[in-house]
Amino acid sequence: YGIEGFLGLVYLAIGQPERWAEWCRAQLARRRDTHVYIRAWLVLALSWAGCGGEAMDSADGLIEAAEATGNPHLLGLALWAYGVAFRDADPVGALNALGRGLVSAQDSGNRAQVTALATVLALLEAEHGGTVSAFDHLTLAIRNYLDYGDTTVIHAPLALLAVLFDRLGRY
Repeated sequence: YGIEGFLGLVYLAIGQPERWAEWCRAQLARRRDTHVYIRAWLVLALSWAGCGGEAMDSADGLIEAAEATGNPHLLGLALWAYGVAFRDADPVGALNALGRGLVSAQDSGNRAQVTALATVLALLEAEHGGTVSAFDHLTLAIRNYLDYGDTTVIHAPLALLAVLFDRLGRY
């Protein structure tokens, strides 16, 4: 089912997202299809490795391919990947994709995906002046991380919360 794309995520944890992108490319090369799941993880890996142009190119057609599966998890992942890839080049399009992904994840009950999407939405909204929306999405992400006891990844929304308070002069 393409889960091997997710397994490369460990490279992000050790600060080597470019190795994750290589991992995804190798998995895609071994397959006869262009699996949506691995392609989405490749787009995310390229984005986090600083390869924005390649990430955007790799995202071409990804949302449509995910929609064709009828799988809400794949659609949410594709929208997340698209939003991350286009966050600098097309912030409005990225926000729209991430918002659509959030709705899809909420409708399907995928709390892990809701949390990831809410965190990225908060970051993008904070960068583009949507302070209230950023706080709303951070509240959702932090609450979800606390509810399922994730003390590892919760640092991302907490750090963003500190940045927002700093920008508002609320130390």
